Amino acid sequence: FKPIADVVLRFLRLLATPLIFMAVINAISETQLAGKKTAKLMWVLMTNTLVAILVGLTVANILQPGKHIS
Repeated sequence: FKPIADVVLRFLRLLATPLIFMAVINAISETQLAGKKTAKLMWVLMTNTLVAILVGLTVANILQPGKHIS
């Protein structure tokens, strides 16, 4: 199953960043905000995305999934 798992993981890596980017763009485009509220929304979305990435990287580096499989 390793070749299939490798393909799936590569596919997920390729999709992750564009999906996050498109979700942020979609959230901004669907709002009817202007001026400072739009800037605040951008700040909240980018901060949320950054925190999610940092939490994911931290958990992955601490738990190191797959390291103990021979």
